[in-house]
Amino acid sequence: MFRLCFLADAPGIHVRRWLAHFVERGHEVNLLTFRPGEVEGARVHALGARRAWPSGARFAGKLLEARGLLRELKPDLVHAHYLIGYGWMGAAAALRPRVLSLWGSDLLVEGRRRWFGRLNAWALERMDLVTADSADLLERARRVAGPEPRLERIIWGVDFSALPAPTPERTRAALGVGDDQRLIYSPRAFRPIYNLEAIVRGFARLHRRRPDSVLVLKSTPGDDPAYRARIEAAIADENVGEAVRIAPVMAHAEVLRLTAAADAVVTAAASDGTPVSLLEAMAFGRVIVALRLPSIAAWLEDSANGSEPAGFLIDRLDPETLADALAAALDLDDERRRRWAERNERRVREDADWRGQMARMEGLYGELISRGH
Repeated sequence: MFRLCFLADAPGIHVRRWLAHFVERGHEVNLLTFRPGEVEGARVHALGARRAWPSGARFAGKLLEARGLLRELKPDLVHAHYLIGYGWMGAAAALRPRVLSLWGSDLLVEGRRRWFGRLNAWALERMDLVTADSADLLERARRVAGPEPRLERIIWGVDFSALPAPTPERTRAALGVGDDQRLIYSPRAFRPIYNLEAIVRGFARLHRRRPDSVLVLKSTPGDDPAYRARIEAAIADENVGEAVRIAPVMAHAEVLRLTAAADAVVTAAASDGTPVSLLEAMAFGRVIVALRLPSIAAWLEDSANGSEPAGFLIDRLDPETLADALAAALDLDDERRRRWAERNERRVREDADWRGQMARMEGLYGELISRGH
């Protein structure tokens, strides 16, 4: 049994899944967090209410508090999730081994700030292991960190053993979506990086062509209230309020049922790793419309065989281009829909099975702990 200590936000579903797995495996799990919340089976140590990163002297004080807690806990390993803030804390820990999981925007977006970049390079260099869920993110980490840390691709995968049975009629009815309507689902949070305004404006143009189309957006604990207000204003401006639903914060099982009930799933993030919502849509055989990013295209394209992408990838994010792609997704013929669904589910089972990825991570923990770093 390992004594593990994680540095991460407690409310996030991905962090909670990660911790729950290692609790289930019988390890001692501690979490140091700025955003506390109950995680069954884990000991949660709150570092105070989180504000914007960083917070000068306040952050320095919390860094010292975290170092003190780590000395008391004496974990076998410390693992930080997200480079900004938590990764810095992990790098400052006076113990090894130190592990960091990159999430994407922490390095690709926020990491572009000049002095964040210096802190990030320092933190990455001090890690014994850095994980990320896409090849382009790992390549960027290598350029920033140099040759020192070990890099491994670990994917936030799909737990096929926990996928709920789809209930499309009930799920659609709960959202006020009729059997004769076509449901387009955007699974990303209300945050600027996910370009929800572009999705709303693209959908508005589709809706003028296809009045049977409905767009469902999803609330999450990590939503930006100011950005959500901006999206609601865009919905009103486009006069599509009756065709857009904003689902409340839901348990993960209900999120999965919503994915399974969709006719198409759309994502248009400006920067991304491998989003779990994409993998879940693939696992359920949904038709996907996505802004082309290297990490997204890697899942939908089969460059080795030169076959067509198993989804609709767009190269620019303007309303008409997005509307055309959404229309094509809704009008996809049954044969291609079946072929793409089979291909995408097979790909996720082979390369992004949650249990398999966590078994790899547990093996890496054991390897690092056995040799002390």
